[in-house]
Amino acid sequence: MTPRLKLALFGGFSLLAVAGLVSLGLWQLRRLAWKEALIAEVDARVHAPAAPIVRSWDALSAATDEYRHVSLRGAYDARRDAFIFATPLNPRPGADSPGFLVVTPLKLDDGRIALIDRGFIEASQRDAFVKADSAAAQPEAEVTGLLRFDEPPRWFAPTDDLADRVFYTRNVKAIAASLGLSHAAPFIVDADASASSGPLEGGQSRIAFPNNHLEYAITWFALAVAWAVAFAVYAWGALKRAPAA
Repeated sequence: MTPRLKLALFGGFSLLAVAGLVSLGLWQLRRLAWKEALIAEVDARVHAPAAPIVRSWDALSAATDEYRHVSLRGAYDARRDAFIFATPLNPRPGADSPGFLVVTPLKLDDGRIALIDRGFIEASQRDAFVKADSAAAQPEAEVTGLLRFDEPPRWFAPTDDLADRVFYTRNVKAIAASLGLSHAAPFIVDADASASSGPLEGGQSRIAFPNNHLEYAITWFALAVAWAVAFAVYAWGALKRAPAA
């Protein structure tokens, strides 16, 4: 194989490599536009005034309604609580240890039942809170908060403790089943911070969308430029060393 043929083959391979790297960079730019639109849409839902859910609950989905700001009116059934293992969203000094999000059924005026994440409680306070809460009267209340749907299971997450109603991921159907609710809403409402009372800290929704697509795009484009420059340097040297025809 002659040096010029080797150079031509390497040049063809380099062209494909640079085109592939540029394509990956352009794909990341498209992902960037999608992610920015998603963040803007979610931000609009979160900061919109709380409003009653006018559509059928079964018509709601994570794709179109996650983090929607809603309002519900009903009475808590504090005899039945479930707990999602969590860390506080805004830990207080000296109180940043893990605890639980308290999920309680809310019976609406029309008889339907929704699950409400009433807020975070420290693990050491759980038993005393449950005892006091189940003994207290539960007047009708209006709840405002953000719609949340199932989250994917996390790797290496402990197995849910159904007997103690402790969960390690937000699995709405499993939580409802543990409370003996066969027809509960297919979502959980994270109560706003205004729902905080006693040891409960409301407003625990974690809203975070990693957005590194621009950095990834720059990386792919930089690799494409580096490859093209490296090939140009190699080709210049190869042509300079090649014997004259």
